[in-house]
Amino acid sequence: MELLIGLISGAVGGNVAGGVLKNLNQGTLINSIAGIVGGGLGSTVLNALSAGGMAAGVDAGGLDIGAIIRQVVGGGIGGGAVLAIVGVLRNILAMLDGSESSFLNMDGRGGSGSVRFSLRFLRD
Repeated sequence: MELLIGLISGAVGGNVAGGVLKNLNQGTLINSIAGIVGGGLGSTVLNALSAGGMAAGVDAGGLDIGAIIRQVVGGGIGGGAVLAIVGVLRNILAMLDGSESSFLNMDGRGGSGSVRFSLRFLRD
């Protein structure tokens, strides 16, 4: 049950992060896939860190609402984090591919072979 909650909240978290961070938005399908992966990872890590969790609540005769909230939060944060990583990597690859100006620009001024990093894709 914990993993299912984490996967669903991860998909929601990935789409929310894509809506908020427009420059990292990859479309609904990629946002959902990245969110599901991150939600699964986030809820698994959170479950490992908090001993017991929902299993202890089920043994006590009901579902522990605190454990459910932890799974939703962990899945949502994990989904948003994985989407951010995917978005940044895809933006870097697009820039290196030449669809926009180069990510690494060689600058002859200011020293022998100095490299100037351009992070314009993060400013949108």
